[in-house]
Amino acid sequence: MIQNFAFFFSHPVPNVSSNDWVNNAFASAVPRGLEACVFCAVRDYLEHRYEVFLYKEATGMTTMTKFNYHKTRDPMTEGGKEVDAQTATHGLLVHGRTFCLGPAEKIDALLGVQHYSKLWPHIPKQELYASSVRHPRHPTMHWLLHSRRVPKDVPNRKHSEVFSSGVAKEDQICYACRDCVEHLCTEHPQMPPMAIANGFWLGREHPQFQTLSLGTKLLLGKGRPVMRQIFLGQGCSSESYKGLIGNTILVAQAHAAKTEILPSINKLLDTLVIFFVNQWTKFDSAGL
Repeated sequence: MIQNFAFFFSHPVPNVSSNDWVNNAFASAVPRGLEACVFCAVRDYLEHRYEVFLYKEATGMTTMTKFNYHKTRDPMTEGGKEVDAQTATHGLLVHGRTFCLGPAEKIDALLGVQHYSKLWPHIPKQELYASSVRHPRHPTMHWLLHSRRVPKDVPNRKHSEVFSSGVAKEDQICYACRDCVEHLCTEHPQMPPMAIANGFWLGREHPQFQTLSLGTKLLLGKGRPVMRQIFLGQGCSSESYKGLIGNTILVAQAHAAKTEILPSINKLLDTLVIFFVNQWTKFDSAGL
């Protein structure tokens, strides 16, 4: 048991969604590391990522359970019999032991740059195309993907009038999360909730900010901290213990003198009135 834990602790197995002795673990294990999904850019450990062909045609169909336990049917029929009803209804497309996307036209309707541009017309189209990947067989199809996670060639402008991040390599695999696989690797693909093309494309990072150190990036004010007050116990709020929870950011300020922070004494004396009382409701006998 200790040996099994030590093995999976240092060598995760892609395509299984868990560290277990399935799917030929020794042959598939790789050094532990994080990998971002090519569709939603969410990073996770490799045991939670699946290999996907973006542009190859499917040769088989399976379900996630059968795939994890090495029961993929390839080709679409086995022994002259049609695949079972569950596989036909909720089947995932595969090419050998690797998932494949659905029909290119349906995927283009979900991930295509032209559709994203209609939803967000104020975004410059050249920025969208610069972050897209061109289909190797369909020059007019440009998909919004995590372009750095797609193996691709140098852009070729002869086949397309727009500039993209590159032309994808058809025979290379990418990594995707389970949610994106279940939404896109079917005959009737749907938009994954966290996909970049689902309104999450935020634009390319400015070149001057791409080489900043980690400390500088952490100090950049990319958001406004939100805090809320919590009360411990019951009773009057003025008598209850309370505290603040949320994010706290320290921002360096210029040096300021005491006279610049505190109000002027001369201005306060014209309007400031101080009462000395034992109880706040008894002002009749208060002294000034």
